[in-house]
Amino acid sequence: MLTGPHALYVKWSLSFGMIEYVLLGVMAYDRYVAICHPLHYTVTMDRNTCVKLAAVSWCSSFLSAMSICVLTLALPYCGPNVLNHFFCEVPSVLRLACTDTSLAELVVFIFSILLVFIPFLLIVVSYVRILLSVQRMRSASGRHKALSTCASHLTVVALFYGTAIFMYMRPQSKSSRAGGKVIAVFYTVATPMLNPLIYSLRNQDVKGALKRALAKQRKQVHKRMAGITAEREEFRRSSVDISRRAVSMWAQVQAPKAGSDEDSLALKHWVYQS
Repeated sequence: MLTGPHALYVKWSLSFGMIEYVLLGVMAYDRYVAICHPLHYTVTMDRNTCVKLAAVSWCSSFLSAMSICVLTLALPYCGPNVLNHFFCEVPSVLRLACTDTSLAELVVFIFSILLVFIPFLLIVVSYVRILLSVQRMRSASGRHKALSTCASHLTVVALFYGTAIFMYMRPQSKSSRAGGKVIAVFYTVATPMLNPLIYSLRNQDVKGALKRALAKQRKQVHKRMAGITAEREEFRRSSVDISRRAVSMWAQVQAPKAGSDEDSLALKHWVYQS
């Protein structure tokens, strides 16, 4: 049985991961109400409703994580205690158990359906209704505004849910350990680091600053390329001039041996033509 800081780490990491998925489903519903029923938004999504949705998300995630952790960490672990992973991920911990883990895997799969797949269905249904509502809009600016509002949320949904479904909703016997480690690092480290950038791109000031930085970088690149081109042209001209002078000097030295002035003139003409 695993106890101590390892058990706390498994519980808290799993809890916060589940909270993220449930909150993404709640955010999809918020965008559905804002775009499809804008006049009812302040009534439907008032302060009390938001607090209740947040409380349900946190409580359901903590209870689910507690159930999974109690069942997983209570298993006997009599084999090697080295975890082939970057951190204590539940599927990796189950591989160390020296007993049948079918029940634990079934519990993980059930809670994955409840807290990952069902919110994902809510997101899909919400965005289908949003797309239908956007198609009925007559204003191009209104359609652009509605789609830009959903762009950041859809990006985060694709990152989180894509990795979660691949990680937790597949049989353990068919999972790849190396692939599982890469995916786990992606949705626990890379995706949270990208969240501030993804959500801040909706801010007009951030967009303007990003565009100015890219334009400045583009000008610097063009300036460097123009300088390199000028240096290459100057080098080519210098090389041609030096070559002509060298060949001219060689022709003057070889002129007395050519046998006639006509041969010397022909040689000089060939040098300048080259």
